[in-house]
Amino acid sequence: MSRTAKERRNRRGSRRRNRNEIPLLSVPFRQLRNRLAPLEVISAEQVEQIHEASMQILEDVGLRWLDEEALDLWEKAGAKIDRSQKHAWLDRGLVMELVAKAPASFTWRARNPAHDIIIGGDSINFFGHSGMVYVSDLDAGRRTGTFQDFEKLLKLQQMSNVL
Repeated sequence: MSRTAKERRNRRGSRRRNRNEIPLLSVPFRQLRNRLAPLEVISAEQVEQIHEASMQILEDVGLRWLDEEALDLWEKAGAKIDRSQKHAWLDRGLVMELVAKAPASFTWRARNPAHDIIIGGDSINFFGHSGMVYVSDLDAGRRTGTFQDFEKLLKLQQMSNVL
């Protein structure tokens, strides 16, 4: 066999191996950071208006909780609760007291400590957080998403160091 034929065969084999590799799986895991200052999209006055409106909703309209344990926790914290309606009204003082206790950032621990991530601060994180309305595949085409489709999507995301 000539040298060029052997080289051609090696190149074809290399291209075939590269085609079968999944590029996202070769990207190393790392914590992404945003070193830029946050964008001021709205003014401080507009932030205050949104805050006041949200406090008014929490105090006057309230929130419906379908979980009894959540209602227990809110009642213990001091919120006004209507168990028959599964409804809670949160006083702004209570909300601000609880928000003040929240840390500015925390570490989300992974089974592999090298994959721990920081939530908050200048950290950038990507998560799968819900299902999909529609999915598409080569077998069935476009269709309504199912829980099994969501599980497949989560598995793909968990395989990737990028997501």
